[in-house]
This record gives sequence, structure tokens and C-alpha cells, in this order.
Amino acid sequence: AMRKAFWDAELAVPKVDEVLAAASAASGISKDVARKLFQQLLDSGELVRVSPDFAFSAGVIGELVEKLRSFAAGTADRSIDVPKFKEVAGVSRKYAIPLLEYFDQQKITARRGDKRLVI
Repeated sequence: AMRKAFWDAELAVPKVDEVLAAASAASGISKDVARKLFQQLLDSGELVRVSPDFAFSAGVIGELVEKLRSFAAGTADRSIDVPKFKEVAGVSRKYAIPLLEYFDQQKITARRGDKRLVI
């Protein structure tokens, strides 16, 4: 159920704590057990935690990276700013900033002033 919640949400995921609380309530498991199941999904690579608040399906992140690289290939300098990233990804700023910061950490993008170079 937890895996499905993240997969079905695509890039509009609820906060991790909300998913854990919902999983606990729906299945009658304790929050500690829900947290352990969540950690197993992270450890297995099925979920990717991009910030303390947000985790996404690894498949959805992979698709977004492909979209991002495809967009960058069509630009002269392979860069993207936050408004354009929001458009390409179809997300609000609430998700755009944590995703871009995660991509910076993973060396998918590199911050250059107010833009990011897609590597």
C-alpha cells in the first residue's frame, strides 16, 4: 500500500510523514513498523528520498531525469532555471526546489547562479 501511494502520486507525492500515518491507520500497523517498511523501500532502491519531507518512486525519478536531459539536449547551454524546470516536470515550486537540490547532490545538475547545468 505504501509503495502504491508513492507510485500513484508520481511527482505530486504527499509528505513522507503523511504517507506513514496513512499506512499505519489503513493497515493497523504501528508507526514504527510503517517507518521500517518505508526504510526497506528506500534500501531496496524502489523509493528515492530527495529531502526529509519527500520521497519519490525511483521509476518516476528516472523518467524525470530523462525528460530533463532531453530538454537540455535541445538548448544551447544545457541549462534550466526553476520556472522552466517546473514546466518540464509539471510540478509546483514545492516539489521543484527539493528535486533540483537532490539532482545537484546526485551530480545530475550543477547549480550555476539562478540556473542549473544539466550534466
